Amino acid sequence: MGAFHIPRSIPSFNPDPSILDPPLKTVEQIKSEHEYERTYNTPTASDLKLVPMELDLASFASAMAFINEFKRQQLKLDIMILNAGIAGVKKTMTCDGIESHFQVNYLTHFLICLHLIPIIDESKGIVITIASEAHRVLAKFKVNNFQGEKKYGRFEMYGNSKLFQVMSAFAFERRLPGSNIKFVCLHPGHVTDTSLGQHISDMSVLYLMRQCFYAVSGCHASDVAENIVEILKQREFEYHSDVYYECRTLVEASPDARDAGKQDQLWAYSLNLLKLYLPTLPPHFQHW
Repeated sequence: MGAFHIPRSIPSFNPDPSILDPPLKTVEQIKSEHEYERTYNTPTASDLKLVPMELDLASFASAMAFINEFKRQQLKLDIMILNAGIAGVKKTMTCDGIESHFQVNYLTHFLICLHLIPIIDESKGIVITIASEAHRVLAKFKVNNFQGEKKYGRFEMYGNSKLFQVMSAFAFERRLPGSNIKFVCLHPGHVTDTSLGQHISDMSVLYLMRQCFYAVSGCHASDVAENIVEILKQREFEYHSDVYYECRTLVEASPDARDAGKQDQLWAYSLNLLKLYLPTLPPHFQHW
């Protein structure tokens, strides 16, 4: 399961009209590529079943509708890829009153994980978080400024949201020592064919973003997909904790990301924000 995000609930976010219907276009493209593969390269490939579901990460109500629909369909969940997000959006609040980077890139993903963890556990599944070196270069962990309450910088907020993604992945694994789930974080590199930075134009900002991706040259979304497949085939992550990849190479995440005390601070803060939406978990998850 992956997600494409168009943040309809952020008033000042105005995406290019040409990307307003990509979910259905993406479904059709996947079907076409699968049929081509089966026709010309892999005749024995199995049938492809795609079930598109609507999800606005800038809305807890939308997230809960998605979660409930996923559960209603009683689908297995072997691999969950948390890949949708925004970057460098000017200070805006979602319909839930949460800073946009914090909710779209991190908090709603966290909420979805909380609800779907038991399903992933049954499948002995994997949660892959598409992270960023921004978690190392741009982020500043400050408990009283998680949402820019004291000082707001849109790229610090982006960096923080990517840091929080990595921290929560590591925290989940630390809090589930006997589970069947593996959490993997992946910095994809400078992906050049997505709309993530479409509204970023000033050169100082572009310089900052280049710093975040200094270690990896430009690549395409298809390259990221191939890296994920290779990582899953090699399964080197099974022998490590706090798993963070730069493309296909295991590297160490930032000290803040690996700090259990800071993870716990973020965890408590996040649960408080989500108290109206928290799931009733099976007994072996209750220690959360």
